[in-house]
Amino acid sequence: MALLTRPRPHSCQLLIHILAAIAALAALPAAVVPVRAQHLSSEENRVKASFLFNFAKFIAWPAQAGAAQSKLVFCIVGNSDVSAILKAQAEGQSIGGRQVVIEDMNPANPPSQLDSCQMIYIGERAKNSVQILNRVKTLPIVTVSEDIHFIQHGGIINMMHEDGRFKFQINLKAATQSGLSISSKLLQLARDVIQG
Repeated sequence: MALLTRPRPHSCQLLIHILAAIAALAALPAAVVPVRAQHLSSEENRVKASFLFNFAKFIAWPAQAGAAQSKLVFCIVGNSDVSAILKAQAEGQSIGGRQVVIEDMNPANPPSQLDSCQMIYIGERAKNSVQILNRVKTLPIVTVSEDIHFIQHGGIINMMHEDGRFKFQINLKAATQSGLSISSKLLQLARDVIQG
C-alpha cells in the first residue's frame, strides 16, 4: 500500500512542529484532561479538536473525494462543543492548500447528508454511529470517534484515554478500503494500527 510521499525539504521543519504538537497532545495527563461521562471539560474538547485538525494534515484523499477542490470539510456529529472549538481553531486555516470548513451536523440527520464530508467526528451524543459508519465506510471519508467498538464496526480512527493520556488507534485496512492514504508519521504515533 502506498503511503503519502516524503515531505518536500522546505516543509520538513513544519512537519516536525506538527508531529511534536500531536505527540504533546497525546502525552497530556488525565489530571489535566479529566474524563467525565456526562459533561466533558472544555480542555478535553480542545484536545479532541486539535487531534482532529492535526489528523487531517497526515491524510491524503483521492481526487474524487474532493482532494482537488478548495475545501476540506470536517463534519461534527453529536458534540457541538468540539465543533465550536474546532471552528475557532480552524478559522482562516487551510490544510494542503484547502480551506478548512467545519459543519456541525445534527445527530438525528440522515447519514446521507454526510457524503460531502472528508472527515466525520462522531461524538458521544450521536446515537446512530453504526448507521453513520455503514453509510460512509466505503466512501473516502475519515471517520473518528471514541467508542470501544468503533474500529470493529469499520471506523478509521478511534481516540481513547489510556494510562492517563490521549491515544488513538488507526484502522489502516478500513482507510485503504476507503481509498485513503495515511502518512507513516501518523501511523508511528498510533497506539495500534489494525492492518487486516
